[in-house]
Amino acid sequence: MQAASMTVNDGTATPVAITFVPESVTPGLTSFVDRRKGARSLQPSITSGFSAPSSKRPTARANFGVTYPIEGVVNGVAAPVSVARFNSDAVIPESMLIVDRKHLHAFVVNGLSNALWKAMFVDLDPIY
Repeated sequence: MQAASMTVNDGTATPVAITFVPESVTPGLTSFVDRRKGARSLQPSITSGFSAPSSKRPTARANFGVTYPIEGVVNGVAAPVSVARFNSDAVIPESMLIVDRKHLHAFVVNGLSNALWKAMFVDLDPIY
């Protein structure tokens, strides 16, 4: 699928649609950035990668990552003072049926929205 800008809602009480534009596009790894901040070091980014099955490996590999710089002030100038990251990797057997790939996708997307995982992620409240 050809890379194009994508819109993703942020986490505010009234979500704002943020546009991430392609920055680097290759079949193996594509990155998208939110260009609202002028300095690249302050721009959140989303990456996605894909590696097809081969004769040596009967699985496809898909990954998704988010990098979110934490902005602070250093010597009177806005600068990244830390960075938060999320990375996920999928290993998909070549023999997996499309219906099962749809289930896997749904479990990942819906699982990340589950209240238990959201409390751990947002509120730093572990599951026990």
